[in-house]
This record gives sequence, C-alpha cells and structure tokens, in this order.
Amino acid sequence: MPSADWRVFRKSAIDRTFGKGSVALISGTDPFLNEAMRTSRDTALLEWAASSKSNIVFDESHLGSAQTGTVMGLLHRLRLQGFLAALIAASLLFVWRSSAPFPPVPEPSDENLKLFGAGSGEALRNLLERRIPPSALIRACLDEWTRDFARRAGPDTVAEAEKTAAAKAQPAEQWQKIRSLVGNQKRTS
Repeated sequence: MPSADWRVFRKSAIDRTFGKGSVALISGTDPFLNEAMRTSRDTALLEWAASSKSNIVFDESHLGSAQTGTVMGLLHRLRLQGFLAALIAASLLFVWRSSAPFPPVPEPSDENLKLFGAGSGEALRNLLERRIPPSALIRACLDEWTRDFARRAGPDTVAEAEKTAAAKAQPAEQWQKIRSLVGNQKRTS
C-alpha cells in the first residue's frame, strides 16, 4: 500500500507530486494505445493522467524497452557503412545502365528511315512491299494464319488453303479463294 503522499486511481495507477510536477505510475499502457483510443476509450483514466497539466511526458523505458539512436546509428554500431556504400553504388550503376545503353547505339542514317505514305495504311503497304516480295506474300500470310488459327479451322481447311497457296495464280485471286474457305469454315462451325 503506498504512503499518504501517493494518490491512487482504480488500483492500477498512482501519482505523486514532485517539486513543480508530478509522477504517475500506470500498470498497463493499453488504454493509451491507438486502437484502445478508437474502440474502448477509458476517458476517466485519461482525464486522471492528464489532470490539469499542460506538458505530459510518457516514459516507457522500463525493462530495457527504450529506443535509442537512429538507423544511421545502428548502421554505425554494426559497422555496416561499407555495405551501405556498396548498396548505393550498385543502385546508381543499375540506374545508369538502365538509362543509357552500353556501348552507345549509333545513330541510324536518315536515308534508311524514309517512308513515303499519306497514312498508316500506306506506310504498312510500303513496308510490306519492301520486306516481302509479291510472290511470297500469300505464303507469308498463310504461315501466319496457320500458326494462329489453323487448329480451329481443322486439317481439311488447312490442306485446301495450302493447295490454293501453292497454285500458280495472282495473289489477289489466291487471297479471295483462301478467304472464302476460311469464311465458309467459320459459318459451318
């Protein structure tokens, strides 16, 4: 039981005046946690702890739970400055490597980049004319179609399309025949 100088509150907290201030000892800190303030606020204990004081200092340094220093102090105490310097250097090298290619890519000449055309369709046509010769155009289109959609079309449609592509005819006629084959196959399935 505390002496008469101590003021008791609910058997869980006591306080005593010392000089111009006072000291309060509270057995549990749960009422002062953020969650307790939100869900089950103990207003009477909070009023008792604060009373009419304008400055309040919470000291929870008992049992060695005091937090001292900073992150840099911890790095210094554990002698990790070299590790931190290597980490910063590696990060800077990664950012530098990501931002500038090594070795530097030479600037392409302007004469190789000229595309003549009024719009995107014209530019695509010009690209196709330069990269795929007209005699191989149907074969290239059929290869792309076979890679993407041949499984859905079935082996009979693929064989008929291959036969049409192998025939000696104008590319426009071959395209029309293959288009009708694929269109008929879509309607029947």
